[in-house]
Amino acid sequence: ARSLVPEDVEEGTTYALPRVLVERLARFHLVGAARAIAAPYEWEHLERVELSARVASVDGDRVELELQGRVSAPDEDVGRVEGRAPVPQQRTRGYDLVLRGEATFDRTAESFVAFELVADGVAWGGSRFASRRDRPYSSHWALAPEDDAFARTKPLNLEHYAGALRGAR
Repeated sequence: ARSLVPEDVEEGTTYALPRVLVERLARFHLVGAARAIAAPYEWEHLERVELSARVASVDGDRVELELQGRVSAPDEDVGRVEGRAPVPQQRTRGYDLVLRGEATFDRTAESFVAFELVADGVAWGGSRFASRRDRPYSSHWALAPEDDAFARTKPLNLEHYAGALRGAR
């Protein structure tokens, strides 16, 4: 968490969040798993990967951030996923999404005490269960309470993180 907020922040400052974090969201967590389990996107499918933070306010050790960005990943070769057998009846898939959110970082605790991020836009294709047409798509992430085991369930595709970080660009 510390790497997401610079030491010397001033109100109004805008900075890009680490690309590896945004790529992780784009590859593994925007896969349209509501209709079917979907494979992660490959590096080459990431067309646009941007997420920045603007310091909305600084109040003592609390830093309030406004998040915004955009991600898009058109994938014309859905049937080929590295290390997995081709999935039958696949079609092209992809998304074009705007990211917006808010976060509160506590510099003393060196952790986020609040975090919400929403991805909103269009997605298409992906499997026999998903339409080829553009359809509305939204996803929401929030900081889960420590005492809520259900809310702290591991995310889909977590097992791919280690390999993804080794191959990070």
